[in-house]
Amino acid sequence: MPSSFSKKCFNCASLDFESAKQQSCWAGQTCHSKRTYYRKRAELNAKRRQAYREQKQEIPVMKLTVPVETMPVAFLHLVKQSTRTDSPLVEIGATVWQDGKKIAEFEPVSCLGWNAHKVRNYTEQMLTKLHQQFGIGKFSQKVQEVKISR
Repeated sequence: MPSSFSKKCFNCASLDFESAKQQSCWAGQTCHSKRTYYRKRAELNAKRRQAYREQKQEIPVMKLTVPVETMPVAFLHLVKQSTRTDSPLVEIGATVWQDGKKIAEFEPVSCLGWNAHKVRNYTEQMLTKLHQQFGIGKFSQKVQEVKISR
C-alpha cells in the first residue's frame, strides 16, 4: 500500500531549494527525493495513465461469428372490411421473405362470398405450393389488414 500524501512535503516542494533547506523538518536526501517526486507527480501519473490505456488497448478482442442459415418465412395476409372480428374476408394473399427481402408473393385474391371451407382449401393450396417451392410447411404469421371502403 502506498504511503500517505503529505501536505507539508507537497508545500515544501513548491519552495526553492534554499528555502526548503532552511525548514526545520529538512532531512537531507529523503527530503530531496520527496521534493522531486511531488514536483513531478502530475507528469508521472499522466505517463502511468497513458501506459495503462495503451496496455488496455493492446488486448485483442476476439470476434466470433456463427454462420446463420436463414430459412424463408411466409406471411398470410387477410384483408377484412372492418376491425370487427365477425367481419367477412375481402382478400387473401401471402408473401415469402428471406433475409429481410421479399422473394415471392401470392397476389391478393378476392374472396367475398367464400365460406370457411373454401378459404381453408385455398390456404392449403398456397401452402402446398410454398412447400414445393421453398420447403415451407406453415405460415409463420397471419397479418390482418382492414380495407376501408367509402
